[in-house]
Amino acid sequence: MKPITLPAARARFNEAEATHRANVAALTLAREQLAAAKTALDHLAADDETAVAQHARRLEARARKGEGGAPPVLVPSATHVAAHITATQTHSAARLTVSNLESAERESAAALAEAEGALIAAAVAEHGERHERLAREVIADEAALEAKRELLRAGLDAVPGFKPSLTAYRALHDGLNLPVTELGPTGSWDKDWNTPIDARGVLPVDAREYWTARYQQSLTGEGAEPTATDVAA
Repeated sequence: MKPITLPAARARFNEAEATHRANVAALTLAREQLAAAKTALDHLAADDETAVAQHARRLEARARKGEGGAPPVLVPSATHVAAHITATQTHSAARLTVSNLESAERESAAALAEAEGALIAAAVAEHGERHERLAREVIADEAALEAKRELLRAGLDAVPGFKPSLTAYRALHDGLNLPVTELGPTGSWDKDWNTPIDARGVLPVDAREYWTARYQQSLTGEGAEPTATDVAA
């Protein structure tokens, strides 16, 4: 299967993130509604307990008076019955809503995690492609530079009476043939105009930041991509 492109992976992640955030927000509101429905149901239950307690006291008084027969029936008002039915059904609907949204939130969370993994994989793949291109450029540049050095080296003694400049020795990294006046106090090749060979190739301080900045830009798609000149700046 063809790997997903970085723009497609980023678009998929953004869509999954938006869907998940919407589900989380809806679930939060639904839970608040469920809590309100439960409170309303609890209030009606408390009213029922109060009514039952009051009726129990009436029955107790009747019994103490010696009144027998079937006890008077506690008949709730039509308004109370309707309110109880409404509150019960509302609570059931709110509970079902929360259950449905919890399922949706779990599914969108899983989809978001999958999309994030795909985005990271695509960004890493792009980093690999950039790194590979730079490696090939370095190899090509080194080959071209070595060819120039060979040509430069051949010109050191090709013409009688020619004295190579210090720049030529610097370009060839050749300290053995330098005039004694160009050697330091210790006899080492440490003049300011040249960098010792063992210090060459040290990356600039911002080189790693250059790569991490490009990687973050790949993930978010925001801002301009940093260039090599940004590293040297």
